[in-house]
Amino acid sequence: MSLPKELDYVSSNTTTLPVNTSSKNNVIHPSNVSSLATDTGGSVIFDLGQTDYLVPSSMYLRMKVKTTGSGNTGSNKMFQRGIPAYSVWEKSIVSIVNQVENISNYGRVATALINLKLNQAQKSGLAVAFGLTNEIDAENITLAKNLHGRKSTSLNLDEYDVAVPLLNCISLCEKLVPLGMMPQVRIELEIANLTKFMENAQADGSADKVELTNMELCYDTVSFGEDFTPTMLSLADENGDILIKTQSHSVSTQTADAIAGLQTLSFPQRLSSVKSVIAWFDGKHANSLNKDFDAVDITNDAGSYQFQVGSNQFFPSVALDTARNRAGVFMELSNALNGSSHDILGGSMAISPEEFSIGDDDTTSRDEVGGFYIGVNCERMSGINQALLTGVSTALTPITLNVRCDNAPTQATTCNLLTIFDGILQVNLQSRTASLKI
Repeated sequence: MSLPKELDYVSSNTTTLPVNTSSKNNVIHPSNVSSLATDTGGSVIFDLGQTDYLVPSSMYLRMKVKTTGSGNTGSNKMFQRGIPAYSVWEKSIVSIVNQVENISNYGRVATALINLKLNQAQKSGLAVAFGLTNEIDAENITLAKNLHGRKSTSLNLDEYDVAVPLLNCISLCEKLVPLGMMPQVRIELEIANLTKFMENAQADGSADKVELTNMELCYDTVSFGEDFTPTMLSLADENGDILIKTQSHSVSTQTADAIAGLQTLSFPQRLSSVKSVIAWFDGKHANSLNKDFDAVDITNDAGSYQFQVGSNQFFPSVALDTARNRAGVFMELSNALNGSSHDILGGSMAISPEEFSIGDDDTTSRDEVGGFYIGVNCERMSGINQALLTGVSTALTPITLNVRCDNAPTQATTCNLLTIFDGILQVNLQSRTASLKI
């Protein structure tokens, strides 16, 4: 007889932990520097320990940020674009002896993913961790004020703390990572140029320097005791390998010309399993206050977008027409992040209708950024977690984006292509080597 799960008191209690199981919270300090600053540049390096098993989802970075200006007057305080905890970073690199992952434009990518995965209320709820100075707009009684950046607490000095999860191929692993049975994992973060993430358009609200101190990488590990090693070795295949599914991100850029008609943008990304592709165009017009942190529609409600991944595989099969149905573009974007248009609650984003309608010459502000992203789901079958590779292969060809503009855009701009793809962390338990297969 099959019992309902509410009455199944047996099967859910059959799994037990090894008797010597214990957990530990780890706090790692940088291996190379104690601080970073935008006027000197550089990177911070964290070398993970080589014992026990890493709990990937527990990894987060915490630090103190100090922004200084000089001679600022008036009411326009210094303003940091994007998610402050992320926008200070230009690059994220993961190495396991050799470099296995390199995510450029890291702060912008992380900001985009936060806006595409969390709604306004969720962002507001995490404002302390993100470093946002979010507050209620007294006039409209909304949470939209300072939700897309940080307004300094005083004219020439702003100090705050942040603590946020790191986005990389180690933290996104779906199984415990055996740090004690593989080479040392190194995580490197490069600080961004000041002008990229600080708004210096205001004559009386510019910043001179941003400093990062008290940087610490935190994560949990689990130990199963020394007598667990034979059991772990028995889980390897005939070659001594274990395979851990993970996810990674790659970013490429191309210039979109200010021409009417069809243009094809080509991105040299060659991957085995592309899950989703997301594109956005930087704000280059004088009206675009947030510059690289704006995402604008260069068709201006009169054109279409369509991706090609692999040989003759178009996503979606019918081009996304901004004049015919703009809401359809939004729904495909939701599918790209969530895999199902029926997951309404899981598909909410921190993008208002006004932000999604920003054209390439529209005016943006600190509280209303350009939020027009184009995205599609490329998985061969969504929601199948058991399969190692669910995406589509690029078949050794570049990914392309076909853009049709019925009217010429106001000016040329940069198109960013973010690819979300499957990765496999292959660890050989006998030789204690590891590599990332993409």
